[in-house]
Amino acid sequence: MLKVLLFVPHHVDAVAINHDLVSGLAKSYPEGVDVQLVVSGEHHQSLQLEEYDLIHFFGSWSHAACLLAAKAYSHGVPYIVTPLGGLQPWETSKRKHTILLRRQRQLVEHAAAVHVCGKLEHDNFVSLGWNKRLAVVKNPVLTSQITFENAANQIERLYRKVMDSNCQLCLRPEIHDIMGVLLQIGTDPNAFDLNPAFQEKSKEEFVSQFARLSPEDWRRLLIYSDQEHITDNVLQALESLEVNYPALNMSEISRFEPKSRYLDGRLKTDALLSKNILLKNKVKEVFENNGENECQLCLALLNIHYELNHHTLPLSHFVDLYSITRFRDVDEDMVKEMAARLNIDDLAARLTSAMSTFLGLPDGFWIFKPKNGKKTRKIIKEITKFGLYNY
Repeated sequence: MLKVLLFVPHHVDAVAINHDLVSGLAKSYPEGVDVQLVVSGEHHQSLQLEEYDLIHFFGSWSHAACLLAAKAYSHGVPYIVTPLGGLQPWETSKRKHTILLRRQRQLVEHAAAVHVCGKLEHDNFVSLGWNKRLAVVKNPVLTSQITFENAANQIERLYRKVMDSNCQLCLRPEIHDIMGVLLQIGTDPNAFDLNPAFQEKSKEEFVSQFARLSPEDWRRLLIYSDQEHITDNVLQALESLEVNYPALNMSEISRFEPKSRYLDGRLKTDALLSKNILLKNKVKEVFENNGENECQLCLALLNIHYELNHHTLPLSHFVDLYSITRFRDVDEDMVKEMAARLNIDDLAARLTSAMSTFLGLPDGFWIFKPKNGKKTRKIIKEITKFGLYNY
């Protein structure tokens, strides 16, 4: 069940065509979409945005909509915008060099998608260059070519596309915890003996959590797994726990192009991703006469550092780092000395903390002493993408 807030500024709702469109759509959404229609001025300041999966703004040039959209964006609630012709050239030209134009542009740029009602509006909107995530659904008030039910079904598919493109925003905190344990189980055959979660509660208690997942929870968990290239690990864990999970054909899932692309395959431990010549020379100097496993671990750390900085790190590569740390024998003192010379010892300490808290790596396998704090929390967020937009 998707819970959607339809927000209409008062001056937009006052136009009969707009009122008829929004009220007609609100009555026509298919089963599985729970909508609440709010007209600006009806105590929208008290709205609890975290109660909604998505917000749909209708119209343009509303201070109230701009403020609410900014609040939604900062809280990780995706939204879409239907300008209703408000961003046509003759409308934007009236507001050149105004604060409201800047706010309206920000509202549109931060939208997970934009819905326009026809080809002319589409072409003019594209020329603005404010947002490429665009869908055309005709207005049933203005044309007999489409019914309210058909329009509502198309917009529902747009909602679904937005949610599927940003599934990491919608995973409940309980699933965050479940995901880390699943990844350890799917990667480490000794996870049940190592993870503190199984020392505090039994395996049966952990498994019982899956019975409480809704179909929407499962959908988001599986799409997230595909997005982060961890499907094999997750399914292996579910099968070892004898948990039944729904089938989901990823080729049938429609998603927007993500802001960045991940490298295919495992985390590279045989080559440096960075093209920085100074770093390459430093690596060559540090690696000279050191062991193969030690060099591969340092290359893994350097490549994760590169991918973090370029926002191209799939969660699967972090799981690969867990495997390297957990299963490869290294001279710990040598690795620490190499990491210090490469200036990645602080990163390694923070990644160790992330592996400990998210993947359950026990202290017996720590090479670096974990370092916590705000910077570490930011790294974990970048690794997991929990709460981050995918555009």
